[in-house]
Amino acid sequence: MVEEVDDDLEELTGYRIKEIDERDIDIVIELILNHINRPVQELLKSKNLPFSGTTDKLKVKLKKSIIDGVVSSVELSSLLDRIEDYGDQHIFLFQVPNDALNNLRDYSFVYDIIKEKGYDNVYNNYDSLKLPENREIILIKHNDYWLKIRWGIKKDDLGSPEENIIEEDDGKKYLIKKYLITEVRETTLFQISLPTGEAELLIKRGKGLDYEKEKDFYIQKICEIFGWNSLDAIELLPVINEIGSSGDVRARNIGLRTPRESTIDIGSPSPQEGIDDDPDAVSTITNLGTSAGTKGHFYWLPENSDILQRELYSRFYSNRFSVYGERSEEEINYVIERVRHHLQG
Repeated sequence: MVEEVDDDLEELTGYRIKEIDERDIDIVIELILNHINRPVQELLKSKNLPFSGTTDKLKVKLKKSIIDGVVSSVELSSLLDRIEDYGDQHIFLFQVPNDALNNLRDYSFVYDIIKEKGYDNVYNNYDSLKLPENREIILIKHNDYWLKIRWGIKKDDLGSPEENIIEEDDGKKYLIKKYLITEVRETTLFQISLPTGEAELLIKRGKGLDYEKEKDFYIQKICEIFGWNSLDAIELLPVINEIGSSGDVRARNIGLRTPRESTIDIGSPSPQEGIDDDPDAVSTITNLGTSAGTKGHFYWLPENSDILQRELYSRFYSNRFSVYGERSEEEINYVIERVRHHLQG
């Protein structure tokens, strides 16, 4: 890390949140409430304001808090910045080589590259209103601890339909569904821990999405920016058995492959019961000895963590794992840390 930076660079490394006009408040509120309600409720509660109710009621309360000056527009944008990156994702793990990592710790080096590539307008500069038609980098966050690159793209959210039954001149009845289309933002995040070089690509879950293809697209972009030859995802199959038998999780389902390439699937009777609760299942896994994992469905347990607010469901694949439901940055990073712990074990 460079010990001295000039005043201009020191100003650049400060994180800035773009001010929003009063006429844009509704847009930011819609983007926030496209996510789970809990962060909005926590913000209102922290201001000693009523925080219960449906999404529509929270929208009214949040708007009133802005008009009354209790919540600032910057706080509103900061909330969106904080909640839109984590949870309901497929997560790939990487390790950045030391020579590349040393360069990323140098503010001048990183900023010069970012500027050369034309991304200096989003370097430590968050604009909550960016809704690009095509996926593009909307934020690069860089400090002593993290380098985070966020892509964004505008999506249309149809919401719940309003249904009406009408009778036409032909005497037949028809069910008509009307959807309110709301513009939302979908994000993808690549983050690097600068002290360790541990990196993750977090891609939003989507129906029919080819995650390998998506991963290759984003990693290619990262390599192009920083001039890297490649960056390979870490294999996770070797730790599925270890995670499943650890106290970190309740194992719902585990897939195994024997040394002779036979595959065996073991599942618990219900989501509330783990494989470890069945002595016969435990005995079967033990007798399989050196069998390798092929998949794992796990509930991460809050009783074994000071971070998790509630159980977190995940599924493990060959080189990635998925998490279900939006969660806080701390919760997702906790699960990532535990997965890496088992990889190192």
